[in-house]
Amino acid sequence: MQQHVNKKILLGIVVVFAFLLGSFVTPVAALQTNMVFERYNEAFAPEANNHTYVYVPYDPGMMHSSAWLHVTEDLDLTRYRYDGSGWDSPDTSYTAPYNGPFDWQQYQTFSNGPFGNPSLMPVFFDFVGSDGGPAVVNTTVERTSFSLAFGQHTPLVADENHVYFGALSVSGQEFVHLFVSSLQDGVTWNVAVFDPEGRYMSSTSNADGDTWVVPFCPSTNGVYSVVFTVAIDTDDTAVFDFYPVGVAPQRIGLNQVITDELPTGELVMHDETGSWVYEELAPTVHTYKFQSPSDVAALDYYFNYPEMFIGITQPPSITFTSKAFQHYNQDGSRYLEGTTYPDSGTYYYREGPFYVTLVGGDALEYTLYNHVVCEGDLVVNEAFLLENYYTSPTTHAYRLNLEDDSIMRVNATLDVFDISMNAVYEDGYRFDSSITYGPTLGSTDQYYLPAGEYTVVIVVDASSTGEYLEFTVAPIISETTADVVNLAGFAVDSAPHTFYNLTVALGNQDNVTVSYLLYLYDRFGSIRASAGFMLANRWDGSTIQAHPLYENTYTLSFVGPLTENGFIALCPYNVANNTETATNVYTDYPVDTTIEWVNAMDDIYADIVPLDVSSVPASHNFTLAIPGDSPETYALQLTTAPGTWYNVSIMSADVTSVQATQASTYELRTHTVI
Repeated sequence: MQQHVNKKILLGIVVVFAFLLGSFVTPVAALQTNMVFERYNEAFAPEANNHTYVYVPYDPGMMHSSAWLHVTEDLDLTRYRYDGSGWDSPDTSYTAPYNGPFDWQQYQTFSNGPFGNPSLMPVFFDFVGSDGGPAVVNTTVERTSFSLAFGQHTPLVADENHVYFGALSVSGQEFVHLFVSSLQDGVTWNVAVFDPEGRYMSSTSNADGDTWVVPFCPSTNGVYSVVFTVAIDTDDTAVFDFYPVGVAPQRIGLNQVITDELPTGELVMHDETGSWVYEELAPTVHTYKFQSPSDVAALDYYFNYPEMFIGITQPPSITFTSKAFQHYNQDGSRYLEGTTYPDSGTYYYREGPFYVTLVGGDALEYTLYNHVVCEGDLVVNEAFLLENYYTSPTTHAYRLNLEDDSIMRVNATLDVFDISMNAVYEDGYRFDSSITYGPTLGSTDQYYLPAGEYTVVIVVDASSTGEYLEFTVAPIISETTADVVNLAGFAVDSAPHTFYNLTVALGNQDNVTVSYLLYLYDRFGSIRASAGFMLANRWDGSTIQAHPLYENTYTLSFVGPLTENGFIALCPYNVANNTETATNVYTDYPVDTTIEWVNAMDDIYADIVPLDVSSVPASHNFTLAIPGDSPETYALQLTTAPGTWYNVSIMSADVTSVQATQASTYELRTHTVI
């Protein structure tokens, strides 16, 4: 076993540069900024086997701006990195002398499903001398940072070879407008904001000499990271100005109407010449706060665009946000929803508070109206008529309160409905989804809905009459037997690295044939296995037995591996009378269903041995009982230390061949390493 060398980006030599910027920095004549360059150099020594191992986990607080590798003797390198679907190991060689850029941060995303944050996987580096001998790995890393303060302009001289990290201390500001100005053309740039816990807040990308704003709702007090990059067309450097402003949003009460305008414009009259000129200016930004009681409410927004032959000089946008997060980033992402050049529309929501930010200029007029629109509780588990006699679409909003984690299917007689749902859960994360449906229960999509309070919005096409819609919703239960009417969920005891056998049994003492759909989920709402099958019972004259053409049990073998807290969804979408000559189908028939969930590891492995190698090397010997022609599978369950490099050797005798597979748990999920 070889211990890794843990690469820590420590603060080494710190050089502070002060840049004095002249009158080209607006809106003041001269500004001074302190930019901090933190450089650290380290030489990693080889291990006894001549290899040098470096482990680099993702840490948002330790990201660096750039890095270099210094090679004084020929090196071979193997990177072990996740590529989005599995681990690969590309090889690279470096011929001495080499002093060039090197990327230690080659992270790739490991998806955790709709209800789990994606993970950025760590990267492993294995260096060795090209001649097989030891080689010292020498690297320099650099972090370029600058400080920001509310109400203060901070200029930045940037090049495209670095990532720049701004630090903004938030202490009680309810909302923030971060203005970023480019002071030249011929550039494209990106700025993103992260909170003290590494959670994504907001971002923007822009080009040339524009001024734009990054509005965001802070999650907590502390130091926020403003990450900035630029691409420059012709020059070596470019100059930017940062200006953060703390905002107290204006409240929009229920049944209140607000009308205002975004007055700025970039076609202005020059003070000295009286000529009309084009001037880059910051757009106007207005942020409002609104909320409702527990009922569903709506914020209507209307725009009156100026009718100018020169067009709009400051592109308008509307953005909605709240204090909720979404599963779009390693540590979570602030909920954001919006568009540029918006048309008039309606934003449906529940409770709050929520925030709406309008950005633009050119005297764009807008109106906001906050009001309750809820039509009551959504009807579930029975079809209901939803009609529209008008020549334009109509919208209906409902609430759906689920006390238990549930499964849902939606079907409709005709494709005339546009359905969307959202909810904010107790953990602060938000769910948003467009709901698709089919004409029958068995032909539609299925949705996992954690317990929560949902807003359901249904848009009905123009002139649509006589069409029915049905939401079938069933809780996920802990029992293993239930009378299932159309849909059911069963919680199962699952774990990573473990495989199971699942058996479904039909218990009805009737002449029935049942068509099932089965889905196996992990805790993040991802489907890990699925199946469709038919089960049937029939009276043979004295007892109920399995139908001669079908079984009354179905087994799905060796399913997994899952996370903890997996669950099964079963949909008996068709129940038919199978008495000879009978053709009738039963509607809403209680299907007596039992599931059996059994650990199958002993069926797969001849022996499973735990081995603790977290601090010292260890070994184990498997002795095959009787030689034979059938292959046998054995397992070692290793207890390891994160960030430690392990060399695993497999030695065999008296066997034809050996194949090995390694799996590892990361963020409660199992993934194959080799």
